[in-house]
Amino acid sequence: MNEDRIPKWVLRFQGFKTTSQFKAAKRRQLKNIRNAAERWRRGCAWAPNGCDHFLALERTLNAIEKDQSVGKWGR
Repeated sequence: MNEDRIPKWVLRFQGFKTTSQFKAAKRRQLKNIRNAAERWRRGCAWAPNGCDHFLALERTLNAIEKDQSVGKWGR
């Protein structure tokens, strides 16, 4: 089975008809999280170590994006 394809039951369960719809939604989700994190980082610049967990979040998002660009699903 093609690793890039997402099982039909997963798509249906999450309310999508096609793999590309699912992937577009995930990309939007990541973008929204990243934008929110960026807004939060700008707001927390005054805190002495308020950005520590932002950096952890950023590393996590980068790892997720790298994983998705490879085309693996469900790892």
